[in-house]
Amino acid sequence: MKKKYDPLCELVWQVALFRTAIEYKVDFFELERCNTVEEYNRECPIAHISQILFDALKDTIKDERYVNKKIRK
Repeated sequence: MKKKYDPLCELVWQVALFRTAIEYKVDFFELERCNTVEEYNRECPIAHISQILFDALKDTIKDERYVNKKIRK
């Protein structure tokens, strides 16, 4: 079954990546190429990067359904 494209989820994810890239001085475009939390951990080897992204998403949008949808990809 093909996943339905969710523009709000995508926008929130892009904001979270941008915030992470600025805060930790990493290349946004390298982060953007990643598809899973494990890839982010390899690309940006900072402890608990998945928690950083999760927090950034939660700060950006309060509806946790969007957060969980992207993090558990």
